[in-house]
Amino acid sequence: MPPSREDQAALDAAEAEYDELAEPIEGGMADDEAEAKLSDAEKRIDTQCPIENLRESLTGRTLGVLRSSNSEAVAQELFGDVAEVRSYDSQENLKLDLTSERIDGCLGDRLVWKQFLDTPEGKAVVFFGPQLSGGTWGPGVRVGLRKEDTDLAEAFDKAIEASVNEGALARISQKWFGVDISPQLAK
Repeated sequence: MPPSREDQAALDAAEAEYDELAEPIEGGMADDEAEAKLSDAEKRIDTQCPIENLRESLTGRTLGVLRSSNSEAVAQELFGDVAEVRSYDSQENLKLDLTSERIDGCLGDRLVWKQFLDTPEGKAVVFFGPQLSGGTWGPGVRVGLRKEDTDLAEAFDKAIEASVNEGALARISQKWFGVDISPQLAK
């Protein structure tokens, strides 16, 4: 999946900065400040390429996914050409193969896996790679309302925004899920 125009522009800028800084450093003509800037540029390049980095890490591995899920579609789309993607009929069978080391990793809902990682069986398992969203994953969770219910839609928007800004959704999320899954509002 190619990066968006914005991501590609940010990547191109970071790579140009890296190239500009690398030459004097390699020639011994730069100071600590230039080396720190080079390190920052490297980090920006790495964060702009999380899928490529993940693809590299998963090459030749076996990933498990829940059959007929968004995870299956995403795994096939992003990693199907570099990793074997195995589909499972249940989350329990997926967990069994992971803990039995018959597969190398899984792709799925963060909350489902967080609950598993908090169990004794999940202690040997860790989260790996970036949190994926958008694209095949979809735009997130939505509330369906009739078009003519504009007052209700506005009330939902205001209530959600207020609860996010006040930190109420983050506190509830931490309490019940162990992680903050509250929405990130546009600034």
